[in-house]
Amino acid sequence: MTDAVFHREVLLPRALVAALVTAPMQAQNVQNVHNFVVSPAGDANGPCTEERPCSPQGAVDACPMGEICNIALQHGVYEDPAINMYYHRTITMTGDCNDPHAVVFRATKPNTALVWVQDHVTAGLSCLTLDSVATGTTGIAARQHAIADYVSIVFGQFSEGTHILVNELSIASCMSKAWISGSAKSHVVASYLSKINLGCAVDFPQRVQIDIFATAGLFSVIDATSARFTGAGADGVRCANNMAAIIEPTDGQSFPGTSGECKQPSMPQQR
Repeated sequence: MTDAVFHREVLLPRALVAALVTAPMQAQNVQNVHNFVVSPAGDANGPCTEERPCSPQGAVDACPMGEICNIALQHGVYEDPAINMYYHRTITMTGDCNDPHAVVFRATKPNTALVWVQDHVTAGLSCLTLDSVATGTTGIAARQHAIADYVSIVFGQFSEGTHILVNELSIASCMSKAWISGSAKSHVVASYLSKINLGCAVDFPQRVQIDIFATAGLFSVIDATSARFTGAGADGVRCANNMAAIIEPTDGQSFPGTSGECKQPSMPQQR
């Protein structure tokens, strides 16, 4: 993917990020918007400025509860960022919208999450790459009444892992184009009264293995009404559905995969 392609397709996500920031501010009449700068070499206690950037978690911890914080990600690879956004804040993290490959969150430890969004946080992540050299990694995980919006994200290799996981009355939304360039166990998983809005274009620069593309369970919903899938596609099962609803695109497309049906929920067997 060239810089020119990214530049053309991320003009809209910038507007979406701006809307994510201003809409909560108008609704809550919040006066303060805090701006932070982070880098891969930043420490947790830095002032989070251009001259002295801090770590991503340092910026999250510095964000006052109940207020809005914009976090700018400098170029580089952030190994095991283990970001935890928590308790009633609105936080956006933005990488390079001309080249999402320039900012990478990378897991090196198995069974970890790159980003947690939980406890009534509204979060937006945009213009960066998520990948893992370990197994069982989750890219973005949301739980307990959290909202996670993502814009222009590249999903790299996630061996035995999951790109997006929402749980316990939470919502995740793809607000603009995403790319899937590596294999994973699942792309999206929703459980326990949660919802994933997959209303965006998802492109596969190369063919990958996704064991189960979409999994919904326990009264959750995956809505892909406006989704568009392009590129080389994926091998694997399209959907796993247990007491949930999976809504496929309206233009006749189905979820990527080579087997499996999505339309009818799986119901518990009567004994």
